[in-house]
Amino acid sequence: MKNIRNIHSQQGIAMLELVIAVLILAFGVIALGAMQNKTMGKSTYSKAMAEGLVIAEQKLEEMRNFATLSDYNSGIVTGSSSVTGTNAIYTDNWVVTNHTAPDYKTIEMTVSWEDRFGAQSVQLSSIVAQDDPVEAGKLLFSLSGSPPSSSSGGSTDDGDDTTSDDNADDSDDTPTDDNTGGSNDDGETEESDDNSNDSDYSLIISGSVAIMSNGVKFNGVSGSGNYAVSCTNTSSYYACYVGSIDAGDTWTGNITVSTNQTVCSPADNPKTYTAISSDQTQNYTLGKRKDCP
Repeated sequence: MKNIRNIHSQQGIAMLELVIAVLILAFGVIALGAMQNKTMGKSTYSKAMAEGLVIAEQKLEEMRNFATLSDYNSGIVTGSSSVTGTNAIYTDNWVVTNHTAPDYKTIEMTVSWEDRFGAQSVQLSSIVAQDDPVEAGKLLFSLSGSPPSSSSGGSTDDGDDTTSDDNADDSDDTPTDDNTGGSNDDGETEESDDNSNDSDYSLIISGSVAIMSNGVKFNGVSGSGNYAVSCTNTSSYYACYVGSIDAGDTWTGNITVSTNQTVCSPADNPKTYTAISSDQTQNYTLGKRKDCP
């Protein structure tokens, strides 16, 4: 009788162990499924955010590539559009603000979409200066060489003969005056006058600031170098003004972005610029260290 009771007791313990094992396995499967679901959701969000950033950057580049000042004044204005992407349907909204002294425009770009977690968005900002593309074309033309003037036609021979006669007369009458009144001296004087027209200048270093993770803050931006640097920023863009720079000189210095987390790109912060003399564009991406690629 005692043996029968011991057998029934052991069978009850084995059944209890089986139930506990099944419960542990069930909790493990549920936890694994939840983790996989979260991982897939994060992956989908990352792909949608990357595509949203591309859409914003493409629109900014489209607005920067104006051909005339008329396009700059009438084409860069506040607006919105809808884009059907690979990962979502995006709504692109941009707000343009005009500034003077110097003349430029700031563009606040917001691309938003819906996913399984709700409403999502990315923001980019940019500065577009009022530079006439026609003037840039003139500069390139002057650097490549100017076309021959109309005075180099058939009348050149006559001009050369007359000049020769004048020089001959001058050499007979006042030989010592040739060195002081010759064309070389005049050319040097003209070159000196051209150089005297050079003037001091300023330049702008600007770009967008994209934030990858929640809890990341863009605290500000500062600059230093061989000329005074003044920086301004919002939560998603910055602009640093350098100058005034002496004519013929360049600027060498650093731009430092301050954040409560990590500057994912560019890799160097502060960013060093060496002997620059024109406007620069440098975009930044901020995030938590684990989110940086």
